[in-house]
Amino acid sequence: DDRPPWLIEGIWSRQGVGVVGGHPKLGKTWVALELALSIASGTPFLGRFAVHDRGPVLVYCVEDGQQGVRDRMEGLCEARGVDFDRLAVGWIGADDLALDRPGDQLRLHATVEKNRAKAIVLDPLVRLHLGDESNSQDISRLLRFLRSLQQRHGTAVILVHHTRKAAAAEHGQALRGSGDIHAWGSSNLYIHKIDGHWKLSAE
Repeated sequence: DDRPPWLIEGIWSRQGVGVVGGHPKLGKTWVALELALSIASGTPFLGRFAVHDRGPVLVYCVEDGQQGVRDRMEGLCEARGVDFDRLAVGWIGADDLALDRPGDQLRLHATVEKNRAKAIVLDPLVRLHLGDESNSQDISRLLRFLRSLQQRHGTAVILVHHTRKAAAAEHGQALRGSGDIHAWGSSNLYIHKIDGHWKLSAE
């Protein structure tokens, strides 16, 4: 395979799994939707980073609802000069989705396969499972399922997750819950606010 290793140059590896992390209300969902827009449209991420492997994207954002997410994406499309009506983004419309519930896992496998999704955005982790975020066994089972999505369907998995407010560590070490979450990711983005300015770091 002589295709480049990047899904988005310098930002997300092809078929990569990982986290968009940061404190609450710092724009993690916006960043995840910008990733989805770039992958689905082939336009550069943030107007700068080239997309190498364009394709359909699935999005599930629990806290905004399907219509709220569509409204956000329409605004991003307008800013990027992308035709929203032709955008290859599918909205997972389930009212309740648990990534560690066997029936939901089967349905998600079927949905990713049907849509031939190049990437899937899941936002936020804390609302998407029934286990204990700090229990390594619970999180390990959930992450194994997400890895199975990647391996079976060749899809990138973009998981939105919070960092601890009082964490002294930076980046992945500051993610809430089990350290397995940081170890699992092959591509990660972290959002910080420094002196009133937003900073996005790739790991």
